[in-house]
Formats: sequence, structure tokens, C-alpha cells
Amino acid sequence: MYRIKLSAAISSALLSLALLHSGMARASDDSEVKIAYVTGDLSALVPLVADSQGIFQKHQLKASFIAVKSGPEMVSAIISGSAEFSDAAPQIAFPAMARGAHVVYLMNNYDLDYSLLARPSVAINDKAPYPDIVKPLKGMRVGVVGRGGLTEIFARKVFADAGLNPDKDMSIIAVGAGLSAVGAFQNDQVDALVSLPPTDTVLGRGKYEVVVSNKTARDDVFGKNFISTGVSANGDFVDANPQVTQRYCEAYKETIDFIHAPQNREAVVKLVSAKLNLPVATAGRVFDQYSANFNARLTKERWDFMRKRQPDAPTWEKGVYPPCAEISVK
Repeated sequence: MYRIKLSAAISSALLSLALLHSGMARASDDSEVKIAYVTGDLSALVPLVADSQGIFQKHQLKASFIAVKSGPEMVSAIISGSAEFSDAAPQIAFPAMARGAHVVYLMNNYDLDYSLLARPSVAINDKAPYPDIVKPLKGMRVGVVGRGGLTEIFARKVFADAGLNPDKDMSIIAVGAGLSAVGAFQNDQVDALVSLPPTDTVLGRGKYEVVVSNKTARDDVFGKNFISTGVSANGDFVDANPQVTQRYCEAYKETIDFIHAPQNREAVVKLVSAKLNLPVATAGRVFDQYSANFNARLTKERWDFMRKRQPDAPTWEKGVYPPCAEISVK
């Protein structure tokens, strides 16, 4: 009897060791990936959800995050190899890619959510059409997330559309994203602000004038096929690690589907609250207003639209990684 009990105990111990070893082996098999993201920006949510909900782990990925302040910093991180992935705006990356930087785009991330807001003291004629409505901002201070980023490109475009000189007729001030931008607007550091979530929601209605709405930004400023942010990667890493890249794209697409599933709203809103430093109720309003912007689809039609806008944009064959583009449309 003693031998039977001893044998059973040894077998149990060996099984436990085997399971432990298996778990450790699986953990060691997880591929480490470094992801650059802009803090305080709703568009950076997808990889954070993937990490918190175990979706990266499911695809044998171990993520670490590099917080940056602007799109140009994300592009620099990708080019230098300090990060393998980001959600940088293609319009920022294209000039570097034209100069030989090995950056590739994998899928879309999040569609344009910009608007242009002005302080209530600015005399805006809300009956004026775009772009005439922008003209009263001549000579004023305009807040953007960071210099050289897509928010500055947007501000320059709306001023140029209004017949103003972006270099002479406004002062561009970097104010960051999220609550940092809110503070700059409330404390009279800027007269107008390129707003992205959660700025407008936190400010609250009646605290600003809408100069360019999000709908106008999409339809008239940039166009409906404009790629605002895309999942981008260091091309050398992609070439050397095609399987890891494939798993990353599968996890990313799964996460966007997770975000859109109604049963997951509470979990996602809690993360929005934590990452954007918002009360849960405010985070819920932000999510409900902008969650439809999460969109993985990267098509040749959208890419060609970007190439028409920007002559230095690479061809689809050179600038896009096809296996991930295929995943994006599933």
C-alpha cells in the first residue's frame, strides 16, 4: 500500500512538473514585440485592449509599450527599430519612406476623428460654409498635438483652403493630446484647437464653437478614403519575422472585432477610463461617439487615394505588407 501511495505521489509530482515546464515553454515561445503609441489618444486603444484582454497572449505575443507624444515620434521609433509596430499616420511616414526608410503598412487602424474648435470668444459665423468659416481665425493661436504631426497638417490644410497662409496667418502651438489639450484650451493658451477624442467630450457643449466638424473634416478636408492612422511596422523586422508579423495582424484584427462587440463595451470603457484618465461615465460617452472609427480595412483603393494626395507615397506593392492587408478585410 505504501509503495502504491508513493508511486501515485511521484506520478502526481512528475505531472505537475511536466505541466509547469509546458507552461514555461509556452511563455518562452511568446514573441516579444515593442509597440509605440501616443498617450492620451483614443486611436491608440487597440494594442492596449489586445494586451489587457489576453488577445496578444492568445497569439503568442508578449507586448511592451513605448509611450510617445506625437506621430513623428512614432515614425522615428519605427525607423530606428526601438519599436517594431505603431499606428502612425501614413502622411507623416511617406516622406521618410520616399527617402529610403523601410516602413511598411499592415492594415488600417482608426478613421479620422478630428474637428477644429474655437473658444467662445472668437467671432465664428456658424452659418458660413466651409472653408469660409475658418477665415475669422486669421492671426490666432492654433493648438495641435505635436509639431509636424497630422493635426498640424490638418490645421495647415484648413487654413490654406480658406485662402490663408498657414506660415503667416496662425501661430501653431503644440499642446499634446487628451487632458493636456483640454487644459491648454481652458487656460487661454490657444484660440482654436484641432480636437481629437476625448477633448470635445471633456470640454462639454457650450464651451467651444465648432469651426470644422468631424463630418466636414472627412468629407471636405481630407476625403472619405483618407487613412488617418494605420498599423505600421519596421520593414526589416517584418522581413525577418513574417510569422510574428502575421500573428500580430491576426491579434489586431481580432481586437478591433472585440471592441465592436456590444458585450465587451464595459470592459473596453473601463480601459478607456484608465488610459485616458477619465471618469467612467465620460469614457463611456467618448467610446459611444467614436468607437465606430476603429476600422481595420486597408484596401488598394484607399492606398491609391493617399497616393493621389501625396506624390511621394510609395506604391501599394512597396508600402503595404499583403498578408496583413488580406487579414484586414476578413
